[in-house]
Amino acid sequence: MRVSTKLALGWGVLIALFVGILAYDLALLNRLARVNQGLSEIEFRAAAVSLEQSRRLAALEEFSRKLLVTRDPAYAARLGELAAEFDGGLRELRFLPLSPDELAEVGRLADRWRRLPLASITEEATRVGRGGEEERRLAVELVAAFAELRAQATTVTSATQAAVAAKVAAAARASGQARTLSWLLVGLALAVSLAVLWLTIRSLNRPLRRLTEGIREVSHGRFTYRPGPLRGDEFSALEVSFNEMVERLGELDEAKSRFLSHVSHELKTPLVATQETNKLLLEEIPGPLNERQRRLLELNLQGSRRLAGMITKLLELSRLEAEGTVYDFRRRDLSGVVRTAVDGFEALARERGLRLAVAADGEVPVRCDGDRIIQVVENLLENAMKFSPAGGEIEVRVDGGAGPGTGGSNAADRRAVVEVTDQGPGVPEEARELIFERFVQLQPPPRGNGGEGRGVGLGLAICREIVESHGGKVWVTGNRPAGSTFGFSLPPA
Repeated sequence: MRVSTKLALGWGVLIALFVGILAYDLALLNRLARVNQGLSEIEFRAAAVSLEQSRRLAALEEFSRKLLVTRDPAYAARLGELAAEFDGGLRELRFLPLSPDELAEVGRLADRWRRLPLASITEEATRVGRGGEEERRLAVELVAAFAELRAQATTVTSATQAAVAAKVAAAARASGQARTLSWLLVGLALAVSLAVLWLTIRSLNRPLRRLTEGIREVSHGRFTYRPGPLRGDEFSALEVSFNEMVERLGELDEAKSRFLSHVSHELKTPLVATQETNKLLLEEIPGPLNERQRRLLELNLQGSRRLAGMITKLLELSRLEAEGTVYDFRRRDLSGVVRTAVDGFEALARERGLRLAVAADGEVPVRCDGDRIIQVVENLLENAMKFSPAGGEIEVRVDGGAGPGTGGSNAADRRAVVEVTDQGPGVPEEARELIFERFVQLQPPPRGNGGEGRGVGLGLAICREIVESHGGKVWVTGNRPAGSTFGFSLPPA
């Protein structure tokens, strides 16, 4: 799947979720709006009409009594108007979309209204000379009928108020449910959004991490790394190009190594012959030399030895980088290995006016190739002697504990550490990683230091190659007031 498709799909899911939540909230709002409309337009209207009916009943009762007493036609006319209004109120209540309970109570009110003897009252009031017992009977019936009507009107009003309260409670419940469901949906949408976001980031981060790791490996000169299986997106094309680049770089690096190895090997034989010729001349076997001739031959011999050292390091690095390099790993005492390397530099140190100090307390067991570790210590000592001024001191320290760059001080992270401290010009902090690369030299050694000039810049690269093959690390730190401390760590035995 293409990266653009993944992003579009992820954002599409998120948008769909939030659109769904919005639609659900709108539906709930419409439902609440309908409930509120029912309360305002129906129930409140029913309550108002029922209250108005109670008022009309009171007026009907009042005018009925007055009509029986006074027999005034005006009261009869007013009574007819009130009766018509009450009929209209009943019709309005019947046609409102009320609840079944409310409609039942309205029906009972209508039945009692039909039994009210208003026609008898009006007829009795229009007759002249009637009265007495008949009038009293009508009055009693009137009082009883109006009492039932008032009671039923009150029941209708109570039913309407109960319906209003029920709908208010239903609206409150619906509002609470809507709020709860909205929060649940928001939480679910947030969880799904985070999951989609995590999956999208993961699908993008994994190939980027592999490519970053590959670039780091290539930057360290390792051209065997491949990012992994192709997946059919834009990163696949990038991985194909990256693999092609790494393969080409590997071929170029291998060709360079073969060229250097071949050239170095071819130069070594005539160089050895040149050195031997210079030695024979300096020993005056062909004949005596004057001082000027001897000086020129000595300079020639020093230069050939320096060139031989460079060629040896080129061959050594080619051997170390070649596939199938064999190390003789055994359990050894690192202190003894370091002392062996230091002993070989005692005479040279005295010749250059330098002091060598070794600090190694007890046995430090490691599993290593002794000859290779001696080579590492010798390269570090060679650099320290090359850059230290006459009269200075070089300290070699061996410790079985954790040191800089070893990963920590826990028991599982402990490493055996070797550090060589000189009193030279030091290494700038920004160059402390670069100095271990091949063919890198920051500055030439000071003049008068054994007649050695600028090297080829492979000594520290060889040290790193050997130490990393042992599972260790190399580093350099500053030393006060001057100088540097080069160190390496090895896993304990």
